Amino acid sequence: MSTVNIRITSPFFAPNTDLRKPSAIDVYITGSTDPFLPNGQYDAWCLNPAAPIAIGTTYTSESYGSRDLAAYPAIDLASISAAQIAQLNWLVAQNFTWDPKFGGQYNFGEVQAAIWEIIGYTNYNTIPGVTAYLTNNGAQVVSTTDIAQLKSLSAAAIASGQAVLPPNAFFAVILDPAGSIQPILAQLHSSKLGDYVWEDLDGDGLQDANEAGVNGVTVRLLDGAGNVLATTTTGDDLSTVAVEQGFYQFTGLAAGQYRVEIVRPADFLAFTQANANANSQDTIDSDVDTFGRTQVVTLGVEEINGTLDAGLVRRAEIGNRVWLDSNGNGIQDGTEVGVANVTVFLKNAAGTVVGTTTTNTAGEYLFTNLTPGTYSVQFVAPTGFIFTGRDAAGSTDANDSDADLTTGDTIQTFLTSGESDLTWDAGLTQRARIGDTIFLDKDADGIQDAGEGGISGVTVNLCDAAGNIIGTTTTDANGKYFFDVAPGTYGIRVVAPAGFVITAANQGADDALDSDIDAAGKSSNVTVASGGSGSTPTATASRTAPKSASPTSPSS
Repeated sequence: MSTVNIRITSPFFAPNTDLRKPSAIDVYITGSTDPFLPNGQYDAWCLNPAAPIAIGTTYTSESYGSRDLAAYPAIDLASISAAQIAQLNWLVAQNFTWDPKFGGQYNFGEVQAAIWEIIGYTNYNTIPGVTAYLTNNGAQVVSTTDIAQLKSLSAAAIASGQAVLPPNAFFAVILDPAGSIQPILAQLHSSKLGDYVWEDLDGDGLQDANEAGVNGVTVRLLDGAGNVLATTTTGDDLSTVAVEQGFYQFTGLAAGQYRVEIVRPADFLAFTQANANANSQDTIDSDVDTFGRTQVVTLGVEEINGTLDAGLVRRAEIGNRVWLDSNGNGIQDGTEVGVANVTVFLKNAAGTVVGTTTTNTAGEYLFTNLTPGTYSVQFVAPTGFIFTGRDAAGSTDANDSDADLTTGDTIQTFLTSGESDLTWDAGLTQRARIGDTIFLDKDADGIQDAGEGGISGVTVNLCDAAGNIIGTTTTDANGKYFFDVAPGTYGIRVVAPAGFVITAANQGADDALDSDIDAAGKSSNVTVASGGSGSTPTATASRTAPKSASPTSPSS
């Protein structure tokens, strides 16, 4: 408690004297002995509608801390509760009459009436002169709906359990003019700092329309030296009727230097980038560093800084499976098993490898703890294996192969915050081998007899099931040729060298020795499975394929 001199003015009956913001009255303090109450002008509110006090009069007054329960009996409010005191302090700290976010919804008469009703005065309208005072002689409408809203908002704020009161115990004082029982609640500090913590789904550091706030995040108010002054949690903006998410605010602040510290929740990986777009969009960007701290900001008297936001990103992941595609159809069939120990690379948007793993015994792999962004996967086919076709007809994203046949790369995909994309698969198949020998059929019987050797340099084409040429080779010095292929259906087409004709196909009973190429140089189609051939042109599997033709010279 200390002694001050106060001069009471009414900015609404004498508007030219209101040098600050709209309030029920202004008080001018002189001769203060209270270190928390410097001489000057302050916005103020009456606490007793029935006690007269003269506008323009100077009083000697005692001052008390507005949050000190013991101060209220001294001003004849012994029955007031701690909850009511909290509501009063919260109500005046919101700056309802001049904060732009309220859009002029509330006027000083409505705030003043809400203060009286919170204390317990409900018959103030019967007191002579009070109606004119609240309406500024009819210049403003005092809405009972708005009064009820203000009371409801203050009650909800206190009931929420959040640290919604001003952090400074001396943000306001009670003035008790001598010889009067009209105590006055004077607001010393009215600056505010906030505002929003959200999940940054695309990780771009900017609040997009589809990105929601995150409730329950701990927020600390620090002074310029880093000392903790107050703590709150994100949630609804309790000073508005609408229900919001991710909002926080520290009110009733004195001018000075502050910073905010956001405590990252355990289920989030990181804070998004700070000051995106070179801080040109300060109202919607993230302002915290990797430790969750904002820069130090300087608040002026009655300044409202609602730009200290924080974007959070959850852990994203990408992966799935590498399997042995036995039938080579590019679809994970129920009986096809995973392939272990396959190397898988994770690449960023620039194609740079940013992670490496290998598949487990079930052929599964997973890259975790990823920030939102563009990624792709590259599979490395083990020796002797090739990839099956990407996005096979009749497949779904969950059961197809996504690897490029040549490089093993997938296409790029964008992972959002918290996304688990387990659709990136690769089908592997062991190469099958088709081929055998082009031999000189000296006796033109269509059968490779002893002494009938191979012909080198003969052109041999590999065809798909429809007869389209999909590969070409030539026979070696021994007349051998082969194609390494994925499982599927194929045919062979032989180009007879000049001066040669092709002898009859499928002669005799031994398929290993006969010719399989018809007079037009074509074989029948054959189907080969994964690993269905040996490693040499004379392997067992190749016997099921068109293996040998017998061009013979017309002169032979």
